[in-house]
Amino acid sequence: MAIAYGRYRCRISRLVRHDPDESTCELEATSRFLIDAATPGEVDPEEPIHLVANPAAFGSRAVTLHIYSLPFDTCEVYDLKAGRYTVVKLGNASEFGVVTSDLKWRRWRWSPVTDGAGSA
Repeated sequence: MAIAYGRYRCRISRLVRHDPDESTCELEATSRFLIDAATPGEVDPEEPIHLVANPAAFGSRAVTLHIYSLPFDTCEVYDLKAGRYTVVKLGNASEFGVVTSDLKWRRWRWSPVTDGAGSA
């Protein structure tokens, strides 16, 4: 992970319990570190669960860049307070060097290209 602006806190966790039938889980924090423009970080493939945060105490916005080396189509999003997770479908802008998305960067947000009539 790299950061283009600001800084953020990263927490790495390991999966203690994972029940796909109930969509429940338990995570345990294993390490914490700060990332800024001078000190990028990476996620260990053996412990890929990470939480990134830009606390209000930092007093600054942050822009991060996450690059994944495989074209993943889903990921698990964890709700730490509820002890649950959800599988979320992902979209890739490119796979193996080939653009696979019609997304364009517009005013600091990704949005689908439209035909001018407002339909995607």
